[in-house]
Amino acid sequence: MLTLTNAADLTKKLFIIGVFVIILIGFVYVIITSVKKSINSLKPPPPPVLTTTFDKLPGIVFPNQNFPTDIRFTLETLSGNIPSASTTAKIYFLPKKQKSLLTNVRANQDAKNLGIESSATVVNKQLVYTANSKEFTIDPISRNFTYSYNYNNEPTVFSGKTLLTKGSATSVANNFLKTLDALPADFNQNPNVTFLTYNGAQFIPIGENEDPAVATAARVDYFRNKVDSLPVVNSEFDKGNISVIVSKSDDKNKQVIRAIKSYQEISNENIGIYPVKSGDLAWQDFINGIGYIADSGNSTFTKRVVIRDAYLAYFDDGVNISYLMPVYVFIGDDGFIAYVSAVSDQWISP
Repeated sequence: MLTLTNAADLTKKLFIIGVFVIILIGFVYVIITSVKKSINSLKPPPPPVLTTTFDKLPGIVFPNQNFPTDIRFTLETLSGNIPSASTTAKIYFLPKKQKSLLTNVRANQDAKNLGIESSATVVNKQLVYTANSKEFTIDPISRNFTYSYNYNNEPTVFSGKTLLTKGSATSVANNFLKTLDALPADFNQNPNVTFLTYNGAQFIPIGENEDPAVATAARVDYFRNKVDSLPVVNSEFDKGNISVIVSKSDDKNKQVIRAIKSYQEISNENIGIYPVKSGDLAWQDFINGIGYIADSGNSTFTKRVVIRDAYLAYFDDGVNISYLMPVYVFIGDDGFIAYVSAVSDQWISP
């Protein structure tokens, strides 16, 4: 007969057995999971999915340049090679805008907003407005433009009492662009500001150790936001696709003396995935002269250029391109910057 004492002993034994079974099951589960992870880690990763939506792509057309052939380029990165950031990259289609009945009307209003009360002259399908020492040239369809004030005829714009700061220059540039509705949402709203002096022929950036108070102008550069986590560069590495030069003039109508907008919208719906060159192959292209020097920096090219770093970016020159495509960016000593097209050559039209 099962007594109370026996029942208690039996319950205790069953509890101990149950706990042991649970621990055993957990231990077996951990072992099986670890074995599966080890097996999976030994398997090669699946090949990247390529869509090559646009078939073969046109090659990136860099500005004309005689690539120097008498320079020795040396690679001295931390790893000793060029990192391959990815085996594939997204290629974005850049659709062209279509003309509407209001394109010219809007351009006329833009000119009036800038204080240019004159009829346009058509030059190479662009509208050119000139008056009051100002010239405004705009493509009425893309709305890309250049603007300039004839500061050579009025050098007093560089000697006003207005104190140039990053904040004041940015404020003037922002207001100018808002007047033209010319600051797209996919551009960084926190621009770079470079202080300048004007020597009568060109603008020269002041040195890092110089007092900004000596500046007579400031360049405000707006860059496109990162695309697919990659930065976006153009043919002038330190200048944005939207750029405004602000003077020290006390006259608000003469504070913006030069501006440019060079922009195309990106289609986030029409995308292809293409293979990318390895970092080592891109380096071989570069030392063989297949590339573009965006900034020679302070290098005199008398001996050699040392490359310290490299990364993948998108190249956007703003106009006359149909696709946003990646490049390898090579960073060297003394401000040297160069690009090499990153899409595998087999997917570039000859």
